[in-house]
Amino acid sequence: MKLKLTAPLEIAAISGAKMELLPVPMTVGFPSSKGAPWQSYWTMFLKPNGKRIPVDPDAVKNAQEYMRLHQTEALSEDGEIAFTIVGNELIECRPQG
Repeated sequence: MKLKLTAPLEIAAISGAKMELLPVPMTVGFPSSKGAPWQSYWTMFLKPNGKRIPVDPDAVKNAQEYMRLHQTEALSEDGEIAFTIVGNELIECRPQG
């Protein structure tokens, strides 16, 4: 996957692990903005049995602002594994479909 080169979002997991995430360009559109049946788009976007990283609610707010700023629903640290926000967790996702 490609990453947008910009200042990274620094986020700390509840476990204390720190991550520096970059925005992933959304080449297949935005799953959360799809019309009915939106559930099928969203479930295709989320990776089954993917990683789940609990984060602080304030970190979620910062991540959502960063994602809106960069017009993305996916963030990645390494260009291999991407995450989106669901509740108070980073959930592994598949931004390329």
